Amino acid sequence: MQLGEALKTIHEYASADTLPPIRVLLATGFNPLHLQTFFHAHLQRLVPKSRVSISTGVYGDLAGTLAGIPASTLDMCAVVLEWPDLDPRLGFRQLGGWGPRELADCVANVESRFLAIRGSLEAVGNHLAMAVSPPTLPLPPIFHMPSWQLGEPEMRLRQAADEFALWAAGRSNIRVAHERSSRMPVPSTPAFDFKGELMAGLPYSLFHADQLAQSLAQLLVPPAPKKGLITDLDDTLWAGIAGEVGPESVSWDLDSKTLLHGLYQQLLRALADQGVLIGAASKNDPETVEAVFRRPDMVLPRDRVFPVEAQLNEEEEC
Repeated sequence: MQLGEALKTIHEYASADTLPPIRVLLATGFNPLHLQTFFHAHLQRLVPKSRVSISTGVYGDLAGTLAGIPASTLDMCAVVLEWPDLDPRLGFRQLGGWGPRELADCVANVESRFLAIRGSLEAVGNHLAMAVSPPTLPLPPIFHMPSWQLGEPEMRLRQAADEFALWAAGRSNIRVAHERSSRMPVPSTPAFDFKGELMAGLPYSLFHADQLAQSLAQLLVPPAPKKGLITDLDDTLWAGIAGEVGPESVSWDLDSKTLLHGLYQQLLRALADQGVLIGAASKNDPETVEAVFRRPDMVLPRDRVFPVEAQLNEEEEC
């Protein structure tokens, strides 16, 4: 989404006073300007029968913003963390030293801040739908190891972030943004806007802000899941045409160099186990199809597939 498109969407709903409001908090420690705009627009598009209003906390006071959530009247909340929110020395807008002594203290501070944030979110309770984004931007050049070597301090910082994300993912009311949801499709496209951070406290490039905003909106208002999938059989679920080579000669294994079909069966079985309806449609003899499904090496069991519509057009065969 382009910035102008996002602003247009927000403007279209700004005066829709007759629509029921949805009150959303975007909690960040940095300037959320572009992120807020994109987040507002993406969320508004997902709930077109309501009017979204976005509030934000005080710049640089993420802890205070989170502490005020229990007393607020919110419908949803998105919490976006970056490394400077956990320790200002991990940013570029405050001088505090990047030496080995400061680094050890910085790591300990980040670990304790993550625990404090967990406490604040636990105090909210399970009634409020929340989306949480762990740090997405790179760490500053604070480490004293070669760039090709991963050192203990950096590992501890990332471990603290992972443990926080793991805790959040286990909460019934919190959904955690996946890092790949905001990853750049072109590696040369930066996520971090260094100039924007120094001049205005805006750390995200426009593209990164848009991608992360879309992810947060979808976490709060998930799209309807796909309910079913219909697959072909010959040269799809298995390699070969069962009516020509026989049920015992079609394959889906590594020895026959047809493992891709076996992996496809494995995927469909996993989807079926998750509640997705798997059906099949094939121009084939029903008895031949059933014979293939009776094979003991079939990865996708017959009872996971319904309906199976297999039939031959005898006139065409003649």
